Amino acid sequence: MDPSSSVAVARSVTALAVQPRSSSRVLAGRRLQVPLGRPSPVRLGSLRRRARSTRASATVNPVGSTEGPGADFPVAGDEPNPFGPEQPLTGFQNTIKGITGPTRLVGAAVLVGGAVAVGSGLAGAVVPQSARTAARAVGGVAFGAAGVWGAKQVDKKRKEIAAIDLHNTLVALGPKDFDRAHVDTIAANYEVDMSSECAEALKVEYDCYLSSVLPMVDTPLRGDEADRLLAFKHKLGISDGDAAQVHLEMGRRIFRQRLETGARTSEAAGNRKAFQKLVFVSTLVFGERQSRFLLPWKRIFDFNEAQVEFAMRENGSGLYRQRVAEVIGTAKPDEDVLRGLRNYQAKLGLDDDSAAEHLAAAFRKRIEANVATAYQSVKRRTRVRTATEALDSLEDILGYNKYLSELAAKQDPSLACGVGPATLYGGEYDSEARMGELKELYRTYLGEGIKDGELNAELTQNLEVLKTTFMLGTKEVSAIEQDVQSKVYRKVLRDSVKSGALKAEESKAKYLQALCDKLQFKPELAAAIHTDIYRTKLEGLLEKKYLTDEDAEALVELQVLLCIQQPVVDAAQKEMAGAIYKEQLVKVIGGGISGFGANDRSETRNLQKKLRLKDNVALELMQDSVVAMLNSFVTTSRSKANRVESAKELRNMVFFSNTVITPLLEDIKPDVIKVMQPPPPPEKKEGEEEEEVKTLDEGADDADEMQKQTKVASGADADAAIEEVKAKLKAKADAKAKAEGKEWVPASAQKAQQAATQEPQKYQGYFNLSGTMELNMRRDLYKNYLLFCLSGDVRTGPMGTQMVIERDQSEFVRLQQLGDLLGLGPADTANVHQGLAEQAFKQNVTQMLGDGKVTKEKSQYLKQLQAQLGLPDEVAQKVIKGVSNAGMIQGMSNAVAQGKLTYEEVKSMKEQEVDVETMLSEDLRSQLLRKTLQSRLAEPEGDEFDATAIVEEVADTLKVPEEKSEKILDEIGREQKKMSLVNAIAFLRQKNQSATVVSLKSLLACHELIPDQEVTWNVEEELLDLYSAFAVEVDSEEKRENLAALFKIDDDTRKQLDESVAAGDFTLEEEEMIF
Repeated sequence: MDPSSSVAVARSVTALAVQPRSSSRVLAGRRLQVPLGRPSPVRLGSLRRRARSTRASATVNPVGSTEGPGADFPVAGDEPNPFGPEQPLTGFQNTIKGITGPTRLVGAAVLVGGAVAVGSGLAGAVVPQSARTAARAVGGVAFGAAGVWGAKQVDKKRKEIAAIDLHNTLVALGPKDFDRAHVDTIAANYEVDMSSECAEALKVEYDCYLSSVLPMVDTPLRGDEADRLLAFKHKLGISDGDAAQVHLEMGRRIFRQRLETGARTSEAAGNRKAFQKLVFVSTLVFGERQSRFLLPWKRIFDFNEAQVEFAMRENGSGLYRQRVAEVIGTAKPDEDVLRGLRNYQAKLGLDDDSAAEHLAAAFRKRIEANVATAYQSVKRRTRVRTATEALDSLEDILGYNKYLSELAAKQDPSLACGVGPATLYGGEYDSEARMGELKELYRTYLGEGIKDGELNAELTQNLEVLKTTFMLGTKEVSAIEQDVQSKVYRKVLRDSVKSGALKAEESKAKYLQALCDKLQFKPELAAAIHTDIYRTKLEGLLEKKYLTDEDAEALVELQVLLCIQQPVVDAAQKEMAGAIYKEQLVKVIGGGISGFGANDRSETRNLQKKLRLKDNVALELMQDSVVAMLNSFVTTSRSKANRVESAKELRNMVFFSNTVITPLLEDIKPDVIKVMQPPPPPEKKEGEEEEEVKTLDEGADDADEMQKQTKVASGADADAAIEEVKAKLKAKADAKAKAEGKEWVPASAQKAQQAATQEPQKYQGYFNLSGTMELNMRRDLYKNYLLFCLSGDVRTGPMGTQMVIERDQSEFVRLQQLGDLLGLGPADTANVHQGLAEQAFKQNVTQMLGDGKVTKEKSQYLKQLQAQLGLPDEVAQKVIKGVSNAGMIQGMSNAVAQGKLTYEEVKSMKEQEVDVETMLSEDLRSQLLRKTLQSRLAEPEGDEFDATAIVEEVADTLKVPEEKSEKILDEIGREQKKMSLVNAIAFLRQKNQSATVVSLKSLLACHELIPDQEVTWNVEEELLDLYSAFAVEVDSEEKRENLAALFKIDDDTRKQLDESVAAGDFTLEEEEMIF
């Protein structure tokens, strides 16, 4: 052993002997007082302060890549050193650092031996001679123990020096140049196991590096954090358990800071994100399975499994999205790139759905750029518009999606999730506001593809892909395709007509069908275009309000070229030419009777010919105008205040039809015109006084004169005033006729003479109101006019007097014409006439049979009245029966009010179909049921009386509910059963044979209805006498047997009683009353 080394060891022992019980350790430039013999819990705190200053000056560098522990360190060379300044050694630590391992062992032995020798020598020198031996032993042991303790302290200082040497090596080399070999060298130099004996030092350095690797609160992850931590952890040689403790300690710091700042501040949100980043990076460092045991987030931080998954998904999605954005550019991604993404996804622990969503978003952004370029090209304002750039962009989209489809078809699991055709779903074009741009691009691509008139299979396939990419609906695409194809078809058709190719074809239909097939255009849509072309041509020719022969030939030629069906041509002519014709009809018909003349008739007919309108079309057009005019007459008629004025308006409608409509219709369809002969003049009866009333015009002129010249002005002398007026009017008419040299004739005679000289009258019923008005309404109008014809016109004279003018027989002619205009057939008009006759007959029947009693005289009178009105027998009988029932119901109501209603009366009413249930209340019917049953059970009629049938018949007739009728029957039966026995005994004692038998029959009837009620009597002899009295008059064996059973008479006794009755031994005579 070197003497100098021995001296150094001795000095070290001396220094340790005089040191206090605490040691000073200098880490990172600061002095920390740590109790001896305990691990340093504050080392991580000093590291936190050191790491903060380091992160403040750190810069973010590009991401490196590592394949696992032991690879080159994935950081840039210019990254600042995160371990802070070097830690200097004290003189004592430098002394120990210079001692090698063998020297330390020899020194320790020398130290212990020297201590024993010194202790023994000092003890022997101090104590007396007698105790010197013992003192030397004690002194040696004591100093030897001190030597052992000093050797241990030297060994402990050796471990601290190893930790300081490791720290200074990291500071000197940095994380990039630091290697596992440096840790092994330090461990060999100081003969320590770094992972176990210097675990706290390793935690300190790992914590310092972890703090520098994890980004600041607002700084996103770079993606290489886990790789860097794994590499450094491998180089440092720290165990997974110790490293996990460092991660948990950092989580505690973040959690404490979050509690200090509060849960609602922005700093708290940042701390929450920082904690999620820590969880994410820690899971990647230790692996998902090992993290569940090493990192108990739930137990320590109440951070549950769902929150862990959320942190993994959010941070992993951000990193994967960033990587996808870097590698997916404008070019088509190759398979190696996609495999790299797949590996990166697995490394991040990201689920397939999220990875597929991010990749689809990258593909979508790629095609969104093409869409934007294409739309700008389409909407660019240029003098010469071209779609080349837009088509190139759309073709690029189609090629891109085709390439992605081919990759997806391989179904290679090594490729990134989400490889497939891209769509615009979920992007900026996934909105109604931007959908118009996509439709415009689809329209452009389709239009440019079929501009030559052909839609091939390749274009169809591309359109389907574009439809899916643009997320266009089937209806939207169909509308676009129909519009574009229609325009192209019109262009191709126009070129064919101009070039004469269509005209030169022998089969026009085959040529047009070939155009549709080539363009994949629906034939029905092509037919619609043909119709539109024809209508446009016709509209242009009709601008001059008529068609020439040349125009008609041109239309026929166009019809042949385009293969237009005749119904289509007729419909177009009806609509367009018919509009002009309807103007003429409105003008002629709207002028009314006064404005219609022969010129109007001829103009209408000539216009029809010029417009080339067929008669049937002209009739259809006239139908609308005529029916509208007839409806206006009906509306005016219904608005009148009284029946007479309403009928006059209907008469005006007949005049209008005969004067205006009939001539117009006769020119078009003469076979529907009807001819009616005028009525014969009325015959004047002998002795009939002639009376004359001025016509409406003359009467209006003479009204003032009558009021001036008439001296009678009071209402009481109205009849005298009327006679005076008639006399004055007649005198005035005589004077006027004499002055003109004519003989005066009464007005009625004048009408007869005019009717005799009239020609047969024409009228029409072709146009009527049957299609626009309900049948009941038309019948009411006809009925109103029929009453007007029967009653005649009414004029109002002076002082409000009304006079009925003589009835005009010609009104009945107009009545028939009105029936045709209303669309009423013979059956309908007959129903109206019959209804009036039935109404008159009903009034007379009501007067005759109001009391409900029908006599022979009344029947004869009604029969004569029926013959006069021409009513059928069934109708007359129905009226008579209805009135009779009404009288009967009234009588029944009176009987009910007086309490005299009987069951026989109700039964008679029901037989005559009177609703008994409606006319009588339920309580009244129940009372009548009780009363009837009591009467029937008290005095049964005949030997074959069936009580059950009688009860059912009465209950059914009176319509009493079954439950209620059974209750009434039970009450009456039980009560009557008791009374019948009592009455029979009473009549027996009175020797009244017939009354006794009636009571016994009542008893049997009640027993039939209520068999469960027993009959008892104390005197048995009287029961035997009752049976004998019953057997005398009743021969029915069944009834005798029932009565014997009811009285509980045995068969032998009953046999003896029957024999006694048969022998005539039993007689029941009434006792004579002697007073």
